[in-house]
Amino acid sequence: RAKYPVIDFCEDNLVACTLDLFFAGTETTSTTIRWALLFMAMYPELQARVQAEIDAVIGQSRQPALEDRNNMPYTNAVIHEVQRKGNIIPFNALRLTVKDTVLAGFHVPKHSHCSWRRTFCFPSLKAIAKSLLFASRSCTLYQMIKTISTGWAGALLGLQHSTVNE
Repeated sequence: RAKYPVIDFCEDNLVACTLDLFFAGTETTSTTIRWALLFMAMYPELQARVQAEIDAVIGQSRQPALEDRNNMPYTNAVIHEVQRKGNIIPFNALRLTVKDTVLAGFHVPKHSHCSWRRTFCFPSLKAIAKSLLFASRSCTLYQMIKTISTGWAGALLGLQHSTVNE
């Protein structure tokens, strides 16, 4: 305090921020593991292939290291797919675009933010996709955006298709 007398330090705020960081990481990690276990149980051939890659790259005699990641493309892809298909974070932190952007052929104006009205970005594509009766969870982001932009949701969100190349 002697060095920075004008800084107003609040221990309660420090504790709250620390707990936010701890619980946010704990929840997403445990949710990812639960989804991974479910998918591995549903698809034993996937589990066998991941295990084979782990055994080939890491073996049984040592712990995995970060450097192993580059040598395990299948396992890395499975982890990313678990996070994509599983509902890890249904409502994430708000985001803001820092410049005009074109995504999948759609113009996203600078300073668009995550909300349900008049913006490009929204908390959960999966929530909207369910309400629009998507037949498959394997639908790509581009297909979702294209479908949403042509219906009532596109009008509500203010999506415009851009002719600019992606």
